[in-house]
Amino acid sequence: MSEEQQTPGAAPQFTRALVSWPARVVTAASLLFGLYEIIFVFNFNYTLYSLFTRLGIEIAFLRHTFQTKQSMAFVLAMVLIIAFLLYPARRRATSGPRVGVTDWLLAALGALCAFYIFAVYNRYAQNAEVLLPDIVFGILTVVLILEATRRVIGWVLPAVVGSFLVYGVIDLGFRWTRITQQLCFDEGILGIPLMVMVTYVFAFVFFGAFLLRIGVSDYITGFMISVFGPRPGGPAKAAVVSSGLMGTVSGSSVANVLTTGTFTIPLMKKAGYPAEVAGAIEPVASTGGQLMPPIMGAAAFIMAEFLGIPYRTIIIAAIVPAVVYYFSIYVFVDLETRRLGLGGLPRERPVRYFLRKTYLLIPVVVITAALLLGLPPQVCAIASLGVAVWVAWIARDSIPGSEPLYVAIVSAGTVLMFMGGDSNRSVAVVLLAILVLLVALSFLTRLVSRNEKFYM
Repeated sequence: MSEEQQTPGAAPQFTRALVSWPARVVTAASLLFGLYEIIFVFNFNYTLYSLFTRLGIEIAFLRHTFQTKQSMAFVLAMVLIIAFLLYPARRRATSGPRVGVTDWLLAALGALCAFYIFAVYNRYAQNAEVLLPDIVFGILTVVLILEATRRVIGWVLPAVVGSFLVYGVIDLGFRWTRITQQLCFDEGILGIPLMVMVTYVFAFVFFGAFLLRIGVSDYITGFMISVFGPRPGGPAKAAVVSSGLMGTVSGSSVANVLTTGTFTIPLMKKAGYPAEVAGAIEPVASTGGQLMPPIMGAAAFIMAEFLGIPYRTIIIAAIVPAVVYYFSIYVFVDLETRRLGLGGLPRERPVRYFLRKTYLLIPVVVITAALLLGLPPQVCAIASLGVAVWVAWIARDSIPGSEPLYVAIVSAGTVLMFMGGDSNRSVAVVLLAILVLLVALSFLTRLVSRNEKFYM
């Protein structure tokens, strides 16, 4: 049956519990998503080409370099496949895991449209000419993204974007050629938000997923519980501090809740906090993870691109708001603890046990220093991932699970994070890009001609 995947503080999401071929297709799309990013976006194809050449195997395809917008189109194809197969058309608890024919057709059509843009983009980049097939596939792409977004996050954003789209066609008189050119080839779908996701966000998600896999989240949570646990309101204060520290690693509110909330919420209830208070403190503290440098939410990278400033400037500017945010939560927790007259919990492990394992935080220190030095964000993430692999080798005996580290890199960095649902929010990022572009076009039209139609 379909299942409702809901985390504390997050809106409910209805996804299918996929089995058999649909599950295999979604897994394959997720792996292709990650492998394409690693090989072509981060230019590891040249490294692989050199390696195979030294072994006497020449793979000419690895020498090819795709344009950034082509990479964005490829990622869009994978996202549409995952969205249409994973999310049912209607959010009902009675819909089963079966994927209907319509869903398969929409997934195939979405991949076809995105791959069409991928294939013809070089031709468009050379002569900027929009042909009839471009218009047809472009309109289909916009419609499919609207439907995918509706399935993932509901009607509101697609309705707003659709209204502006109708307004542009009917009232402003935009021609379909112009709309297709702007939305599908220039700065609409393949604009800054999706570019940031493809180039920056993936690298940090990959880095954060690996850190979570080697036990950094458990270490941070356990360390903070050991430090604050015996104090009055210790579990709640540990939840606040550990969520803030986890924000430096993940930058995702959902991932923050899932990793720290499973430990801190039961401990808060055990210490005497009402269930609703314990369930409120953790999501509020985890939400601030998007404000915590150095790995913040995707909006931070988009801000840097829009403003044309280095990402380290965003990091420095975010320090004070992040500290104030968590300080205010800490003060609230302290006052609520005094009002309820609660105590702490006995310390399970001594603090010195965690002090001996502070080397687990070395990758976070490295990525922070690299970003402050002004290195490109994706380079910082990949370089810090190398340090994390070294740390994982040191801590290999304490890593939970029995699978080898190379499996952890691939699965945690690609399948688990991208199949978990966050990647499907990429369609919302694309819709926001379309909305921004339509607003800009409408505003420009009114500036050029206040009372006349502006035919483009």
